[in-house]
Amino acid sequence: MSRCVGNQRTATQQGEDRLMTEDTANRKRLDVLDALLAATRRPHEVLDLVLEAADGPTAASAIATLLGTSPDASRAVIEMQWRRLTRKELERLKTESDDLRRQLIEPTSQG
Repeated sequence: MSRCVGNQRTATQQGEDRLMTEDTANRKRLDVLDALLAATRRPHEVLDLVLEAADGPTAASAIATLLGTSPDASRAVIEMQWRRLTRKELERLKTESDDLRRQLIEPTSQG
């Protein structure tokens, strides 16, 4: 059984913290990638929402509702550059999404 003295943490605890932080970051990135990919499948609907919105936060909220995404992911959709709509970029995003999904589903053995 390990004990923490003051602010000292064992190497195992620090490693677990790092893995949780990486896992959280990967989940957030996957959420954004999924939103970007969903937006590219419904570009006209997304564009209509943006054009009809009074401001950025209103557009982001409408996009979050349309796509079923988080506020952070819907902001990423609004900030998406047009070059992300090319076939090459879409394939890159899908590959990254698939890779992250595999990492999150298939636990890796850590030393």
